[in-house]
Amino acid sequence: DGQEVSISLTPFTLVRNCKFQSNHNGMNFSEFKIFKISLFAQGACYYFGIRGVSERDAEEERSRWVLDISRIMRLVTQSLFPIFQISCDPIKNGELSESRLMAGYLVHYDDCFTASVLYCELHVNTPDHARFIFYEDETCTHQLSEIYVTERSICC
Repeated sequence: DGQEVSISLTPFTLVRNCKFQSNHNGMNFSEFKIFKISLFAQGACYYFGIRGVSERDAEEERSRWVLDISRIMRLVTQSLFPIFQISCDPIKNGELSESRLMAGYLVHYDDCFTASVLYCELHVNTPDHARFIFYEDETCTHQLSEIYVTERSICC
């Protein structure tokens, strides 16, 4: 509707090509090469259309936009992480980490405007659950929370 909108691209944003199959307000979208930016944390999706001299030009321009936005988001996301290596070995004097399958940093969604970088361990599963443990950092001295994953767990 012609309004200018300012958004922040987070690690929880998706950019991808898409198509509109219909007309809206008398506008024929078949002339446009469309891409969308989905902001999962805010529950919003923005659509952008490229019209070129030819269909090939429009397709190439759309591809440049999608690749450039995706590249920028990846670089910003990577900049959030400290230098580290994924670990499968338990830490010294860390009895809890004896059952560690894998550990490393991940980006955690806190709320619509905040994300944290936490150190996470995935532990071997017991007969009824597996466990993720979240720490402040790789020293694993300050446990923040844990999540039990069962056959009834739902990813959302």
